Amino acid sequence: MHGEPLIYGRDRDKGLKLDPQTLTLEAVTIGQDGVSEGDLAVHDETNPVLAQMPIILAPPLPTAMGVIHRHQARAFDANFAIGKPRERRVLVLLHRWNMLDRR
Repeated sequence: MHGEPLIYGRDRDKGLKLDPQTLTLEAVTIGQDGVSEGDLAVHDETNPVLAQMPIILAPPLPTAMGVIHRHQARAFDANFAIGKPRERRVLVLLHRWNMLDRR
C-alpha cells in the first residue's frame, strides 16, 4: 500500500531494502543484522521510478500486486471533449445547412 514499508512473508518477517550502491531492492529479514522496519523501502505509487522497482523482482522474491503506479490525469471523456471542438462546429454547420432539415 502507498506509504507503507515493503514487508512480505507468511510471518511478515521479511522486507525489501533499497541498496544505495546498486539502486536495487534486496531481500532482508527484519530483526537480523540490525535490520528494522524503518530500514525498509517505502512504497510510493506517485513516484514512477520507485513504484516500478518491485515489478522487476524475480522469484523467490515476492510478486508485486495492486496499485503499482498512479498517474494523475484528466478522465478520458474530459480529454476527448476538449480535443474535438472544431469537429463539433463542422457537424453543427453541416446539420444547419442540410436541405432536408428545411421545412
